[in-house]
Amino acid sequence: MRKILYSILCTLAVLLASCTKENKLIALDGRMETSAILSSDEVKTFVQNFDGRMWIGTSYGLNLYDGQSFTSFYFNNNDTTTIPDNSILKLFRDRQNRIWIGTHHGLALLTLAQKIFTFLTT
Repeated sequence: MRKILYSILCTLAVLLASCTKENKLIALDGRMETSAILSSDEVKTFVQNFDGRMWIGTSYGLNLYDGQSFTSFYFNNNDTTTIPDNSILKLFRDRQNRIWIGTHHGLALLTLAQKIFTFLTT
């Protein structure tokens, strides 16, 4: 397990070191974009889901790495299906392969199939 985690971390480090801001590929909309780089250089947390994709929480957005590119998800005040805040503090994958996202403004649950975030209130 440690070897797998180490290889993943090394791969991410190489990818981060080789990418620059000029590598943007496609801007999709106000809540998501696809790029060759992370949304921020400050990685706070990460988790791998059952199919091997990496979810990376940064100080500015949530990123999905599929082995080739990053898809970044951002808070959008006009869209209730986005993450509740761009500063991701903690990611957790449960036994049902759901991704839980902890932010400064609360907890969200990611529906993987639709990539929709549900903000959970108390």
